[in-house]
Amino acid sequence: MIPDMPAEASNAKTSALGARQAENSAELVANPRAEQPAQPSPRVGRTKVDRQKLDLASVYMTMGDLTTAKILAKEILASPMTDLHAEAQGILQSIEEIESA
Repeated sequence: MIPDMPAEASNAKTSALGARQAENSAELVANPRAEQPAQPSPRVGRTKVDRQKLDLASVYMTMGDLTTAKILAKEILASPMTDLHAEAQGILQSIEEIESA
């Protein structure tokens, strides 16, 4: 069991905490964006995810897991971000060549 803190120490901690909260609130009022980190645009985030999927598709193809590589490449083609569609189509063509050999 933890012994109770003397009232004066508890009040001092509460007072210090209250002062910090007031400072933080004042800073946010003065600059409301101070505590908000910059958010990347959805396009940037989507392109990054699609790039990772494309990289994974390539790795899976190299490992011989053509089914997973094909699924990932098709997901990229279904994405509204067209930046990587040509590369995804290239992976699908490579898979078709491997499967027909």
